[in-house]
Amino acid sequence: MILIPRVVQRFLGWTVAAIVTAVFVSSQTRALELPGPVVVATNEYPPYSSTHLKDARIVLDILETVFENIGLPLEIWAVPWARGERMVLNGEIYASVPYFKTPDRSKVHDFSDPIIYSKNRFFYHKQKNPNQPDWQTLQDFKDYSLGAVKGYWYVPEFERNKLNLTYVHSDRVGLKMIVRKRLDYLVVDEIVGYYLLAQEAPASLYQIGVLDKAESIATFHLMVSRKFQNAKAITEEFNKGLKTIKDNGEYERIFKRYSVGEHLMVK
Repeated sequence: MILIPRVVQRFLGWTVAAIVTAVFVSSQTRALELPGPVVVATNEYPPYSSTHLKDARIVLDILETVFENIGLPLEIWAVPWARGERMVLNGEIYASVPYFKTPDRSKVHDFSDPIIYSKNRFFYHKQKNPNQPDWQTLQDFKDYSLGAVKGYWYVPEFERNKLNLTYVHSDRVGLKMIVRKRLDYLVVDEIVGYYLLAQEAPASLYQIGVLDKAESIATFHLMVSRKFQNAKAITEEFNKGLKTIKDNGEYERIFKRYSVGEHLMVK
């Protein structure tokens, strides 16, 4: 976004300033030969992303701030995860978010610079499993039942280890099964897990624990199409804009608005 000094705004007025901004955005779109707004798909993954919860979309707020900063029009579409992945793969849209960068995904997709950290933990019911394992490898879970959301990053590795998996539609469903003691463990992003428990089962919140050792600590990215027009150039601009909002303090201010710990900031 073009930044017009306040003193100039006083002389020109907000109408002229808005026109200048619109012209700048239009010129940026033409320069990259875009057919229209840059479309990014997402689904409900609060508090990282949500298309109807205004206080549970920190990644989307970061995206909107970056795209405003670089002067490119952005549209966020709410679509099922699998459909969004197909649209990205086929070049129908620019990207989907938030996604981990994995070896399998990197074979067919490109990725932006990291946006935010994610700490993924094994959630369990304290009464069902009072003596939690001090796990070192996934084989330490071979005698337990684990929930698994199809399409999630951990599923291929869990399957290769031949763990006892129960496939569930979402983290929300899996956590309900943990609360009802129908599963031993479920891997969920730490802040997502506690957010969902507070929303869905607040009375059971203190009955649910997490293992000390995280399943993984990773970063979320834009998962970018290799077939979308000028995708590489858009990603380059996005990465520059992300660095800009980190340098000017807006990135940190977004985290503070959400009361999200600084340990999740990518510095």
